[in-house]
Amino acid sequence: MNQEKVTLILGAGIGGLTTAIRLAAAGRRVIVLEKNEAVGGKMGERRAGGFRWDTGPSVITMRHVLEDLFAAAGRDLRDYLTLLPVEPLTRYFFAQGGTLDASLDLATMQA
Repeated sequence: MNQEKVTLILGAGIGGLTTAIRLAAAGRRVIVLEKNEAVGGKMGERRAGGFRWDTGPSVITMRHVLEDLFAAAGRDLRDYLTLLPVEPLTRYFFAQGGTLDASLDLATMQA
């Protein structure tokens, strides 16, 4: 009997999903198992009191990695997402007071 090998991936966070996409694109049969109600791992959101916030990665600093992943699956990122530059990328607030604005521009970060 010829049995097809199956790759089992535990966890549907960004690592598990990325691995599943790359293996499936390479011709492997993949099954992804996730213990939570939704996929995405830390790439989730919370809502409370009329507010919404990301619980994980919210800044894409290496667009080429995302483009490579889509290309590996025979897809074009631009067919699914429109990524727009935002400045600053994010603003960090410190308990002692003060903020830090993050930028992709090195000169801006050094200033």
